[in-house]
Amino acid sequence: MNQRISRPPRILLIEDNPEDARLVKECLFQERHSAELTIAKDGECALGILAEGAEGRRPLPDLVLLDLNMPRIDGHEVLAEIKKSPELRSIPVIVLTSSSCESDVRQAYDLQASSYIVKPGNLDDLESVIRSIVHFWFESARLPERR
Repeated sequence: MNQRISRPPRILLIEDNPEDARLVKECLFQERHSAELTIAKDGECALGILAEGAEGRRPLPDLVLLDLNMPRIDGHEVLAEIKKSPELRSIPVIVLTSSSCESDVRQAYDLQASSYIVKPGNLDDLESVIRSIVHFWFESARLPERR
């Protein structure tokens, strides 16, 4: 674990598909039993959670895993809101989505996504992706301390 984080890392998963959310949760907890995972079922819920964090009413996540194709407020809109907020913009946002569409990739990076990953089609590959995310962001990269 990154020696700079003195508590379990906090991850916000923004995913409207309950089965995908369950799979990501299982993979995360196989990799990192001490991670604190919050799941937002859509973009509107996610922005509410993040607003509470920006206002100091709840802890901010150390990392956001963001699906793009969601009802109400889509992932691109959520990403834009995160990156325009002074309180939230330093949070790494990894787009984890089923879309491999070049326009989605380009738009996500234009909106300052930290990474864009197409969800693998099987559980073993998803586990490998989650393991790589956890290793990089919580063992290799230096993240800012969050309250």
